[in-house]
Amino acid sequence: MFFVRHWLSRQGDTTFKGDGYGCQVLIEQEPGSGGIAQVDAIVKLLAGYRAEGIRVTGDKLVRAGPAASQAESRRLRLVKGEWTARFLDELEAFPEGAYSDQVDALGLAFNHLAPLACRVAIPELPPETDRAQEGREMFDAYQVRGGFDSSWRGGSPLRDW
Repeated sequence: MFFVRHWLSRQGDTTFKGDGYGCQVLIEQEPGSGGIAQVDAIVKLLAGYRAEGIRVTGDKLVRAGPAASQAESRRLRLVKGEWTARFLDELEAFPEGAYSDQVDALGLAFNHLAPLACRVAIPELPPETDRAQEGREMFDAYQVRGGFDSSWRGGSPLRDW
């Protein structure tokens, strides 16, 4: 999968060509009719590739947040390349830096891929045991009788069962 911002004119189109026709190309679509025209022109340029525009909403900082959180937790990995130093420089300078195209592309990529990676089944809780229910009833009864008043000297009202 390859993510394009509007830097094709600077970088050339060699990266996704190296990935082959099976590579999906996602293009960040800027708001307004100019964004639609830009995506249309790039998709036309990429005839033969699976290319689509993704409309983005919200602030750049908000869109970059999930990827930044994972990077800070050391859960993102980079492939070494001649581009890596420039990429990291741009990330470190964001949002005050002169450029944010690669940050935008990272946010688009991460936010597109993360839901696909997070399809983990959440295990069901075991059925409540009679002992747990009994403890809950004892606690509720204790609360009804006045709860933890000044006569209480510590411990747990559930400990005696």
